[in-house]
Parts: sequence; structure tokens; C-alpha cells
Amino acid sequence: MRNILSFFTLILLSFSTFVSAQVVSSGGGTGDWNDPNSWIPAAVPTTASGTITILNGHSITVSDTRSADQITVSSGGSLTISSSGTFTVAAGSGDDLTINAGGILNIQSSGIIIIQNAVVPPPPRIALIRVAGTLNNAGTITNASSSTLIFESGSVYDHQYTSTAGTIPTASWDSNSTCQITGYTSNGSAPSGLGQSFGNFTWATASLANFIDLNGALTSVAGNLTFQDIPFFYIYLTSISNYNLNIGGNLVIDNCFMGLNSTATANIAIG
Repeated sequence: MRNILSFFTLILLSFSTFVSAQVVSSGGGTGDWNDPNSWIPAAVPTTASGTITILNGHSITVSDTRSADQITVSSGGSLTISSSGTFTVAAGSGDDLTINAGGILNIQSSGIIIIQNAVVPPPPRIALIRVAGTLNNAGTITNASSSTLIFESGSVYDHQYTSTAGTIPTASWDSNSTCQITGYTSNGSAPSGLGQSFGNFTWATASLANFIDLNGALTSVAGNLTFQDIPFFYIYLTSISNYNLNIGGNLVIDNCFMGLNSTATANIAIG
């Protein structure tokens, strides 16, 4: 009888541990990550919290320095790293930050996401961000690479820098993902990070008030390359010699001034 009771006690303890390892956002509106009332149970999540889920219709903001892993932003939910926030995606087990289709990750100007590169304890492991929804970026993503940041089919990366160029993070881009430039106003420089193999690529900067030369950096677009809503200033693809651009889908030019080259010969392969 004692052994049977001990067995059932072990099951209950294991069940209790499993339940307490699930943390979800609470309430229907907005909340700060560091507010216990933003979560169920009412405690600020850390790397020791287990699975963390931001629910549909809920918006959580990081406004200071935080670290966690096993985070899922559900469809209709959002996670925002504010201009005063630094968020470390810790290298735990499995995917460390998942943005589901319909979910949103916002990185505001001066906001920082650090993809942790864990060396101790062994074995070494690098955190992973998987995006099926939308990543709006006007801040900094540290340690991004094709193995740590993955954009899945249907996902969107929105480059929202305005007066500065910013960097498109190095990532793995599904052929049906989209990288789009939307924020530029007074900036006159191309973003860093154009030398990747993108899915779809869209440039739509209606408030642009400067000429921009991409300097031949954009060379591979598996889907459609679109330039739209740039009514007053030219976007030049290149000013270097022997520039080659491969487009797997269509080249779309809609309501904009766009030049293939400013001083050099450009070769564009479409289809």
C-alpha cells in the first residue's frame, strides 16, 4: 500500500510541476513583461519559467532588461521590445522564440534583441527565433544568422528605420517570405544586409525624401521584387560595373521613380 501511495504521490507532484511550467499572458489589453499581473500565474517570467505564451488579443511590452526562452507569440498576440528594452532570447531546448502566423514581434528604435550564444554549460547552443508572422524592426538584433533567425513561408520582415539606414538581419528566408522596406524618410543610404537570398522583396517608402543607391548589393530574390509608392525620388539598383540581379518571380514597378543603374551596366535575369 505504501508503494502504491508513493506512486500516486509522484504522479501528482509531476502533474503539479508540469502545470506550473506553463505561463500565459493575462487580461485582454496591454501589459508590461515586468508586471506580475500581466501573467498567469502572477509572476514575472524568466528562463526558469518553462513555456511562455502570449495569447490572441494580448500585447506584452519589454521596457527594461529581461531574458527568457520557450516563448510563443500566438496569432493575434504581440511582443514589443520598447526603446528602453533589451531582451535576451535564451538558448534553451527547442525553438526559443516562435512568432506564429498572425503574431507580431516589434523592435522599436533603440530596442535590442540578443540571440544568446550559450557556451557554458556545455554543450554550446545558440538560441533560435522562428518567424511565421511579422517582425517589425527599427532596433537591433544581435547574433542573427541563417541558423538563428528563420523566416517561414508567409512571414514578413518590415524594416522600419526612418532617418538612418539600419541593418536587415542575416536570416534564412523562405521563398514565400517577404522582406520589405517601409520606414525611410530623410535617410539617403541603403540598408546593410542586402546581400542575402531573399524570398519576396518589397521597397515601399512613400515618405522618402532622398535618392538612394543600393550599390549593387541586392542580387538574389527568389520571388517578386517590388518597388512601389516612391513618388518623388529615385531608387537606383546599382552604380557598380557588371551588376547581376536574379529574380525568380516578377519585377513590379508601381507608382515610383526607379533606375536600374546610375552609372554602370546592369544585367537582370527574371523568371
